[in-house]
Amino acid sequence: PSLVKLKGPSFGASIDWNVTPLTTIGLRGQRTVEDSQFLNSSGFFADRGRLTIDHQLRDNLLLSAFGEIGQDDYRGIDRNDFRYAVGLSVEWSLNRYLAATAAYSYQGRDTDFAPVEDFNRNLVSVGLKARY
Repeated sequence: PSLVKLKGPSFGASIDWNVTPLTTIGLRGQRTVEDSQFLNSSGFFADRGRLTIDHQLRDNLLLSAFGEIGQDDYRGIDRNDFRYAVGLSVEWSLNRYLAATAAYSYQGRDTDFAPVEDFNRNLVSVGLKARY
């Protein structure tokens, strides 16, 4: 069997609104064409929308929150996935060159494709960020 041709545009757009000198709201959207790991699928269109809020609480402390939704529309097989995520993060600048970070996000996927299961996960991360 031959694979279904995967044709369509990929694009992205973003806009930021500086609500105050300390707070920024961002809106992002994109559509990409992705490869599939399934034998009879040539790939899928991944549509995503994301809302972010950043607030500079202090000179050295940045708080961020986000929400994201998306859909993966597969070609060649009967599968559609709905994805969603929300998260919070904090960045503490220790000096000009180094910052400590911490983040939490909750992510999920609901699918209508029987061989693949839905999932939900909680992700926690901590790190150091170096700048020069």
